[in-house]
Amino acid sequence: MAVLDWTEDAMEGVNSDPSFRQLGSIDIDVVLESGKHRRRICFRDFGVHHIEECSGEDLVDEDLVVTMPTVSWNSYLHKRKIGVGPSLQSLNVERPIIVAKNAMARRHFDRVHQSLQAFVDCGARSLK
Repeated sequence: MAVLDWTEDAMEGVNSDPSFRQLGSIDIDVVLESGKHRRRICFRDFGVHHIEECSGEDLVDEDLVVTMPTVSWNSYLHKRKIGVGPSLQSLNVERPIIVAKNAMARRHFDRVHQSLQAFVDCGARSLK
């Protein structure tokens, strides 16, 4: 399984989970990056509208990119699955993994980080 293949399962999971809707409306595109692999997660309203592959050239215009090497993503997802990993926000304090286009995009991440974390956690739970 490629490092970001879990995103499709996460989309299905959060879109069918009423507790995800309770986190509030989210309208943001976030790119998850692992080495040369990138997926744009397009959150709209109360769920994930769609997911698409994107290239390195696309990252120039992105508001938020969460970037880790593949081994770090795998380790992070495993730790979140068993309940011992830090949140993305906490991990970003330890080592910068969130790349924001500007200060406004960074503040927007702070507002929606719970929804993004719920998405990642749903994907982590889907891993074998």
